[in-house]
Amino acid sequence: MNCLITGATGGIGKSICESLKDVSRNLYLVATNDKKLIQLKNHIESSSQAKVTCFVCDFKSSKDLNKLIKSIESLSIDVLINSAGIFDPKPIKDVDFNEFNDYINVNLKAPYFLMKSFQKGSNKSGIIVNIGSSSSYAGFSDNSMYCLTKHAILGASRSLFEEFKKENIRVYCISPSGTKTNMGEKIQGQDYNTFLNPEEVSNFIRYIIDNSDSNMIMNEVFLKRYYN
Repeated sequence: MNCLITGATGGIGKSICESLKDVSRNLYLVATNDKKLIQLKNHIESSSQAKVTCFVCDFKSSKDLNKLIKSIESLSIDVLINSAGIFDPKPIKDVDFNEFNDYINVNLKAPYFLMKSFQKGSNKSGIIVNIGSSSSYAGFSDNSMYCLTKHAILGASRSLFEEFKKENIRVYCISPSGTKTNMGEKIQGQDYNTFLNPEEVSNFIRYIIDNSDSNMIMNEVFLKRYYN
C-alpha cells in the first residue's frame, strides 16, 4: 500500500504516519518544514519497513501545489490523506484578503486538486481521507474562515463520495472535535484536557483503511468525547 499524507509533521498527520507505517510499502509525506520532514523520515524508516519520500510544499502557494501535483503524477498512490490545515482564530473584522486566500488555498484548494489528481491517476480504486473538524458541522465565534473551509471540505467529500463510487474510490471525511495538538491549543473557551488524543484519530483512520473492502461503508464520521 502506497500512501500520500499532507500535513505529515502536524499533530494528527504525524500520528497518522505512525499508524500506517507498518502497513505501507511507501509513504509520501508532504509538509512545509524540511527539517521536521527529514526527522520524521528517519524515524519511520528506522522503526518500520516503509520507504519514505518527502515533499516540501507550502499550499499557500499555487506554484508549490502545481509542482507537487506534477511530482506525484507518475506515482501509484492507493491512499490519499488530506491532513494539512491552518487555524488562526480571529473576528472577521481582522481578516484581510491575504489571510482569506491562505485559508482557501491550504484548507480547501490543495485537498480538492489533490483529489482530482488522485482520481486521474488511480487504477480505478483507492481511498481518500479528508480531515474535517467539528467546525464542519457548526459555527464558532471568531472562527468564520476555518468554519467556512471545513464546511466546504465536508461538502466536497459528500459530493465526491458519490462521484467516485463508480471507480471504486472511497471518499471519507473524518471530523475530529478538539484534539491535543499545537493547533488545538489555540482553541479558546474549551477544556483542553477533554480533547481527543491524536492517536485516537489516527487509529480510527487506520481502522477504516483496514476495513475498506467491506460492503458496509461510512462516508463521514464526527469524532468526539462521550460523557454521561
